[in-house]
Amino acid sequence: MSSSAFDQSGNEQEQPYRSEVEQPNAANQAEQERRLLDEVLQQTQAAFDSHETDDLSEMGPFLDVAKRHADSELTLEPVVLDLVKAALAETIGALPDATDQPDRIPLKIATTLFEDPTCHDRLVVFWSRLLATQK
Repeated sequence: MSSSAFDQSGNEQEQPYRSEVEQPNAANQAEQERRLLDEVLQQTQAAFDSHETDDLSEMGPFLDVAKRHADSELTLEPVVLDLVKAALAETIGALPDATDQPDRIPLKIATTLFEDPTCHDRLVVFWSRLLATQK
């Protein structure tokens, strides 16, 4: 099925028909991205929450981050970003590659967690516990 349009000289031109559902638009794409971000954010927070015990033996990916940044304070980049990547890898596996901006989703999540006062306080405690294992 196609639709018609007229060019400037009044001649009819055939244009392929695409329903609104098929047409990518910025609002639809932004909404899908927001939903994905919300889901990943919830899963990342759940991963951090599930590790609030005294048993650090199951925290391998987080301990690896602490090992790499043993002399660092809690910072958005690279510390929280690396913690988020570790949490994502543990809970949902690898995210689809975004070759133009590979850290876009993890960085949004890390920023959200880092800037939220309650989450930030919990991250400080979590990071302190991880660093204590490195001494």
